[in-house]
Amino acid sequence: MNWSKACRRVADLYLWRGVPKNVIERHLHNPFSLIANTYDTVFKLFPPDKATEILEEASRILEVEEFEALSKATAVPSCEEVLQWLKERKIHVGVVSTISHRIVLRLLQKLELAGFIEKVVARDVLVKMKPYPDQIKLCLERMGCSQEDAVVVGVDEDDVRAAKALQMHIIIVLPESHSVIAELLDVKTDSMVENLNALLAFFNQL
Repeated sequence: MNWSKACRRVADLYLWRGVPKNVIERHLHNPFSLIANTYDTVFKLFPPDKATEILEEASRILEVEEFEALSKATAVPSCEEVLQWLKERKIHVGVVSTISHRIVLRLLQKLELAGFIEKVVARDVLVKMKPYPDQIKLCLERMGCSQEDAVVVGVDEDDVRAAKALQMHIIIVLPESHSVIAELLDVKTDSMVENLNALLAFFNQL
């Protein structure tokens, strides 16, 4: 995605709607983080119907950017191998995403991964996104899984915060372009692997 463009467009919307500039500036590094981390603030500033309207408009802005990026999307190396390993062992797999539900479904179809995924909980203005735990909790409920019998596999600090709010074990797969995340998470996450090959090796040791 064009992160800077998406962030700028959502920030402009928030400013125009009356969200304080200092609130927006704390989360300008990522458009999803901007929406997620200002959720409570938006609902405190505006009546519920107006707050929902603002979040829906922000979500539509992001969906345009997500759709444009869809054609460039590729699967992370070893993604299918990990999912196949889980499927063979009849382990439930759900996807929790800050991306639009329609885009997630299109992406799974494009990458031929839909058959491995049982449930998808994506961006919805009525469900708080990560770093809140609501999406993970909803996904577990839909799969009929308990928090004690599940593990979260994530890539950033929002994933850690969401999982830890539910006291769940979390494994972080470090994105190659964001190795600095290791310094932020090494005291917070339960397990950390460099890539999906390492994740598969980790699973095989259990």
